[in-house]
This record gives sequence, C-alpha cells and structure tokens, in this order.
Amino acid sequence: MTNLLEKMPWLIYKVDQDALNMVVQACSKKGLLHNAKSILEEMLQSQFHVKSETYSALLLSLGLILDTEACNILIQGHCQANDLKKVGELLGVAIRKDLEISLSSYRSLVQMMSRTGRVRVALSLKNLMLVQSTFDGLIIYNILIFYLFSAGNSFLVNKILDEMDEKKVALNEVTYNFLVYGFLQCNDLCRSVHFLTTMIAKELKPSNRSLRMVISSLCKARELRKALELSREMEVRGWIHGSVIQNAITACLLSHDGRLDKAVHLLNTMLKKHTIPLSTSYDSVISGLCTHKRLDVALDFYSEMSVLNLKPKSNTVTMLVNSFCQDGRTEEAEQLLTDMIDGGETPTREMYCSVINSYRMKSNLRKASEMMQSMQKNGYEPDFETHWSLISNLSNDKANDTDKSSKKFLSWLLSKSGFAHKK
Repeated sequence: MTNLLEKMPWLIYKVDQDALNMVVQACSKKGLLHNAKSILEEMLQSQFHVKSETYSALLLSLGLILDTEACNILIQGHCQANDLKKVGELLGVAIRKDLEISLSSYRSLVQMMSRTGRVRVALSLKNLMLVQSTFDGLIIYNILIFYLFSAGNSFLVNKILDEMDEKKVALNEVTYNFLVYGFLQCNDLCRSVHFLTTMIAKELKPSNRSLRMVISSLCKARELRKALELSREMEVRGWIHGSVIQNAITACLLSHDGRLDKAVHLLNTMLKKHTIPLSTSYDSVISGLCTHKRLDVALDFYSEMSVLNLKPKSNTVTMLVNSFCQDGRTEEAEQLLTDMIDGGETPTREMYCSVINSYRMKSNLRKASEMMQSMQKNGYEPDFETHWSLISNLSNDKANDTDKSSKKFLSWLLSKSGFAHKK
C-alpha cells in the first residue's frame, strides 16, 4: 500500500482518511519513517484529518532523531488541530535543536496565534524567523501582516510598518494589496486610500478587488472626486478595471444625495476636464437620466457619444427609445431609429414595436404602419398583439370614414402583411 502511494501519489485522494491514518501509524511502528512522513505531509497539504494517535506513533518512532522535515510536518498538523500544547513543545524542540522552521509551518503558526489572540508569540516568532531563516524577510513580514489583518488587529500592523520603515524594508505589490484591503476591512478608509495612491504612484498595479473595494467605499462616503481621480489614474496607465468599479462611480454620481442636477453638473465638469475615462460613464449616465426622466440631458450625452465615435450599448438605445415613447415624444424616438439605420445599424424588434405602439396610441396609424413596413424590411415580423391592434384600429376608423381613405389604407396594410383579399 505504501509503495503504491509513493509511486502514484494521486491515489491518496481515493483512499479513506481513516485508512491513511492507519498506514502512517503502521509505517511509523515498522520504522519506515520516510514513508510515514511523506504520506503525512500529503495528508496535511490536502487538509485531511490527522488523528492524534497518528502523531503520537510518529513521534514515538522518531524518539531523539526528530529532524527538520518531520518537525515541520508535525507543527503544521498540530496547528491544524489547534493543539497549542503540542505546538509549544515542538517549537521548543525546533529552537533547541536549531531546526529550520519552514514557511508553511510559519504561516500555520502565525495563523493560529493570531486567531487565538496570542499575537505576542506571533511577533516573537517573526523575530526568530528574521534571524534564523534563509527566506526573504519581506515574505515573513507579509505573512504576519495578512494574518494580523484577518484578526482585525490594524494597530499592530501599523507597528510592523514602522519597524519595516526603520529597517528599510521596501514594500512590494503583495504588501500594498494586503494593506489596502486590510485597512479597509478594519474600517480605516483613510489609511487604505493612502496605500492605494502610494502604490499607484510607484507604478504598482492594485488588484481589482482592492480597487473595487476602495472606490465603492469612497462612493458610499460621498468622496466622489477622489473615486474619480483613482479611476482616471488607472486608465492613464492603461490598467483596465472592471465594470463594477465604473458602475459604482456613475451610480453614486447619479444618486448624489438625491440631487440629480448636482450630479449631472459634476459629471459634466469631470468630462470637460477629462477626469472620467470615456469608456466608463456614458451608458450608465444615459440609463440613469432616463430613469429620472431627464430625457433632454440624456439625449445630449447620447449625441456626445456620436461626436466622440463611441458606440452605445444596445440596451442604452432601447432605454432611450422606450423613454421617449412613454413621454409621448414618438417622433424623437423614431429619429433615433433612423439615425441607427443611417449609421449602418439595425434597430431591434423591441425598438420598432415601442415606436409602432406609441404611434398607434396617438392614433397616428399611417406612421405606425410605415414603421411596421420598415420593421419588416429589416427582417422582423411584428408580434401578433401589435399587428392585430393596428388592424383593429384601422377597422374602427373605416366605419366612421366617408371618403373611403381608411378602407384603401386597410386593404393596403393587409396586402403588405400577407393577407389576400377575398373576391
């Protein structure tokens, strides 16, 4: 069984965890310490449950020949089991025998100490690692910072940063992202923004998560200008950030204390100063303005997109068309469709139906039928409700029409719609 696991380590995922514990115990009793340590290490990395009897069996077999590899495996295992007593004993053995603590063991130890409130032990361990370990000191600091933040201890993180500054330890991209996200998790937006702007100034790209969290928090705190500046800094450097960030900025602008006029004025000011990346704003702004029934301003932004050769999303145009139709401005809605066709684009079925129904509600049946014909030329067939309501309205007009114009028009519409006249 042991030889099979060594030759095909993937089999460990197919074997029952109790069986693996028994294999390690058996190998330990037979003196097959290399096999026992190898299997135990795989179990720990896979986060399998390791029984206390398994550790005891290995420790008993090791006796006085506990080596570095075995010590680290046991430290990680007892950290996983939250066995503080055993961890303390093993650390004592490691220090007395001058056994090197691995990064994995250090990470497990710091995580456990931070989680259980024993931060002084974690700090002492950091000092030991900096003196005895061959690993990069920055990695040791980064691990400690991460787990201190996880425990919500931003005070000690500031102390660690002072120490790093005194020792001239330069922060890297990983450190900055930990600081940006960590201080934000500890509700210290000021410090978070400080480290975010510092890393950007150093040409270090923040993670999308860090940037998204900070900008969203700035928007909630009504720090709109700062949010926009950060977004622009990213754009200038060619660093693409997600639409979630862009939408957070625009949504906050449009809901700025409920004062839409102020939000639009601020947005216009930023656009003139090229503060907002062009790709972030227009679609969301137009949708927001339509929602607030500011159609003239929305149309201005839509026209501005055309001037800048920016293509709006189909949903944006649909919302504009629907909003104009609902407001009774059907001619302007139709003009939007005409502009699309002139620009080589095809309006959607929804756009056509919205305009046709709007004209029908205004009893402008000739315009409605013209739009229906245009719709059919572009490969769309109107839905039954649109088609039938238009024919019904024409039939009602026919009953009251003395010059027979409606009758002729109805006959024409029916023939264009594929209905044959019965003789």
